[in-house]
Amino acid sequence: MKMLTFLCLTVCVCFAQLTLDFDANKELCDKKNDAKACTLTGSLYAIKDKPDFDKAIEYTVKGCNGKDISGCLSAGGAYLMGAGVKKDEAKAMQFYKKGCDLGDKLSCDIYKSDGKALYDMMDKFGDE
Repeated sequence: MKMLTFLCLTVCVCFAQLTLDFDANKELCDKKNDAKACTLTGSLYAIKDKPDFDKAIEYTVKGCNGKDISGCLSAGGAYLMGAGVKKDEAKAMQFYKKGCDLGDKLSCDIYKSDGKALYDMMDKFGDE
């Protein structure tokens, strides 16, 4: 359930930003270093018929490193929950800090609460 919630949040955040065309986004990321396209490519790798979580996190991190807040949130969530990667709370907090430094309030809330804000949000979401 954690993985599904994480992926849904990631794809929903990215959906409004770019097309869901995998090949077009991958090309934008690989050839033009488009950070939003990198984040979405990572999300799309995670929801393919045969998910590739190594590629998913690689592209999501690339999006974050390119200053895409959605990438930072997604990478942080993956590491905080162990969704497709080994759980690593310290690494998760690095991604949330980066998102916070980029001015994202949700990243700041999660970072300042050591992840508790995300778990609280997921618990609330799960209760509805």
